[in-house]
Amino acid sequence: MELETLSTTDQSLRRSDQSNHNAGDALGFNIPGSYQCCVEPEEDELVDLIDIRPQNIAEQKSRALSKHTFSSVKLLQDYFSDESSETYSLRVFFICQSNSWEPLGISTKMLSEILRNHRVQEGFIEVIRSFRYRECHTEEAFCGHWFSKTSIDHDEISYIFKYPERRYKTESEAWSIRQTAVYQAIDHQSKRSCWILLHPEYESKASECLKVALSVDERAAELIAQPLQQHIMLISTYLSNWRGYMEHHEEELLSISKDLMGIRFDAPLQATADTLTRVRFIESRLLPLPPIFHSYRETFRGLLNFNEMLYTQRSLGSDPKSETVCAIENLNHQTGAYALQADFLLTKAASIAQLLSDKLALKDQHTAREQNKSICAMTRVSVKDSSTVRVITVVTLMYLPTTFVCALFGTQLLYLTPTHSLAASPQLWVLFAVSVPLTILTMFYWLMRKRSFEAKRNLMNPEEKV
Repeated sequence: MELETLSTTDQSLRRSDQSNHNAGDALGFNIPGSYQCCVEPEEDELVDLIDIRPQNIAEQKSRALSKHTFSSVKLLQDYFSDESSETYSLRVFFICQSNSWEPLGISTKMLSEILRNHRVQEGFIEVIRSFRYRECHTEEAFCGHWFSKTSIDHDEISYIFKYPERRYKTESEAWSIRQTAVYQAIDHQSKRSCWILLHPEYESKASECLKVALSVDERAAELIAQPLQQHIMLISTYLSNWRGYMEHHEEELLSISKDLMGIRFDAPLQATADTLTRVRFIESRLLPLPPIFHSYRETFRGLLNFNEMLYTQRSLGSDPKSETVCAIENLNHQTGAYALQADFLLTKAASIAQLLSDKLALKDQHTAREQNKSICAMTRVSVKDSSTVRVITVVTLMYLPTTFVCALFGTQLLYLTPTHSLAASPQLWVLFAVSVPLTILTMFYWLMRKRSFEAKRNLMNPEEKV
């Protein structure tokens, strides 16, 4: 049954190697609904391999470490074809992305070769799909699932854990959430252990720590004797980074909330809509943490079960309640503390955002109320001025006829004769010839100004047009 599963896996990985596109189809890539997780063949392929072999195979006491770097499928196949390559006790593959949004730096053919030669089951393919080409932040909270498979003489597990890393090359975001995938297989018949590590960058901190540990004979022997020690080393390398990640965002939240406390409505408000946007952004950076920490705890539970299975069913000769179990439980408790802090920060971010929204709304209401007061005061002044103008207009209308008569008689166009009779000057027509056209011109000018003013008002406020 197991050989049939392996054959099915190999066929699903290498269905067609006729072209680069078909090689991508071997892992389910480049077809509708799938992902691009590997580079094209012979394009930036780079896989590191560390083998630890016993120099005295019969006694397996002294161990030798060998490091290899493969840049093509041919070099990898040549290495696997050498019989001496099968004498390892511990083998570790390091496969990396150039950055977190790029595919793995390995072709589908090379990856298929590794999986085929080490009896890797199909469950690991789902893990590989998390390391695909991206154009934006997607699946920030998705950590896959814990995968384990046990047969008569072969056990394997795989999982993904996410962690934050400080970014010093950009000022937009101080931290970035990355991920590392771990695969471990133990062959109890040959007493060999194989690891496959997928990293988001070359020379990552975890890979360098592991390489240093494997270069020391005593440490390498310990990692071989206690298979779960490597998991503890990898996870503990990054787990404490979550504290710095949350502390960074908490400092931002505290600086914003400090500016909001004790501000009077009549005092200038430093916070703006951009501040609210920043708070919501911080909240979005904290939202993936609860599911990520839940995934950590599922991983720790799986490691504890795997450890118990190794030391009971496999009879490796060690007490399950060993230092390894204590270390995993401590990491689990540490993750629980981080999960509580994450829940607190999410609640705090939501409360600050609500407080800021309320402050901005109340500040707008206060400003509108003050503007209404000013408008009311201006309206009262306008009403008072209009009353004064109305009185002046009435008085002017009362004296207008008398003023006109006085002006008319003052022009000498109408005058009294010596016999005290009223006579008109022959030039009386000049008065009407000048005043009538001037009156018409004045009325026309007033009408044009009125229409121009109404057109501008309708253009500025179309909704007020009647």
